[in-house]
Amino acid sequence: MNYESLKANAPSGLRTAAAAALTTVGFLIAYYVFVIDQWDGPVAKPAYQAVVLALGALLATGAYLLSGRHLHFVLPLALGLEFLLLSVVDFSPVKPAKRALSLVAPGMAEPEVRAIFAAAFPKSGRFHTPDIPPIRNGLLSFTLDPHDGRYDAAIVQVTLRDGRVVGSRFLAD
Repeated sequence: MNYESLKANAPSGLRTAAAAALTTVGFLIAYYVFVIDQWDGPVAKPAYQAVVLALGALLATGAYLLSGRHLHFVLPLALGLEFLLLSVVDFSPVKPAKRALSLVAPGMAEPEVRAIFAAAFPKSGRFHTPDIPPIRNGLLSFTLDPHDGRYDAAIVQVTLRDGRVVGSRFLAD
């Protein structure tokens, strides 16, 4: 049995319901992308964007093939617009922290690291300026925002040896 005979024999209401279900799954993925981006900021990774856009296009194509309506291709368009928006606007302090952390390089001195984070979180900025305590046990470590339950366990750590950076990491909330 081929696709055309399956489509011809399937009830119209069933095809429409299946197409709507595929589109709904796609928009739930879009919601998940937004939520997870606030927590860990993966939208900045091109591979992540490619996988999610491909999944959205696959769901939209399936919905189109079932219903014959081009309207379902709004899904990959919406995902693309979402990625554009999430790439331009920081909705959480996670992205500025990860961007700043990406600028921290091995061999940097502590004042350079502190300057990078001061630039990422200015006093007059949108997000709470983290309190960065003195180095302890070779770690420059701080939480993103101890006053906000969403980010009170998100930790930035920079490891220093002999006053120079040897590593860094972001631990999501």
